[in-house]
Amino acid sequence: MGSNPTSGTSVPALKMVAIMRNALRTTLFGVALALVALPALAGCPDGMREFRGALSAVGPQKLFVDSRLDDNIGFERAPDTRVVGRASWDALKAGDEVSICWRFEDRPRKAVIVSVK
Repeated sequence: MGSNPTSGTSVPALKMVAIMRNALRTTLFGVALALVALPALAGCPDGMREFRGALSAVGPQKLFVDSRLDDNIGFERAPDTRVVGRASWDALKAGDEVSICWRFEDRPRKAVIVSVK
């Protein structure tokens, strides 16, 4: 009998190791991708609601957002409104895709965080 480089291990066992290695590599890649994408997918802070859509009109103290369901909702500018993705409230323009974080109990609705996508 001659010497075989795989003596002591069978070919199916080597294939199983390769499959497990590929599965582990794929899983680790997926976890790393999820951790990188997590901040982009984060919604509003606790106690707030989120409304997404396209800006239909922007004024100095109020903006209107059209959603995919044809809802047109107005939000007022609060003194502590934070704009993410643009320099300021004044840089917002009609057609921007936005996500508005607001408190459900606010009447009228006040935009606390305006995130431009």
